[in-house]
Amino acid sequence: MADSMDHQLTPQQEAFLHKNKRENLTARKQENKKAELETFTVRLPSAVASGVRRVVMKRKLAGEEEITQQDVLKEVLAKWLKSEGEAA
Repeated sequence: MADSMDHQLTPQQEAFLHKNKRENLTARKQENKKAELETFTVRLPSAVASGVRRVVMKRKLAGEEEITQQDVLKEVLAKWLKSEGEAA
């Protein structure tokens, strides 16, 4: 139980992350249409999902190149597929 509390965002972090939510959502929808993306839902261990969210948030807060959770997973899965002899 205490572990889940360690991963909660402050109100300032929440505000920062959702600042341009509507604009980002519209841009992502347009990008998804161009890239012919499809929804693929998976269940991950909470530690993995929390780690991805933390890294994405830390990069945003540090002003580094923006990356989404989707970008992270897309890159990792593409590398894995390539290692298995599949084109991504």
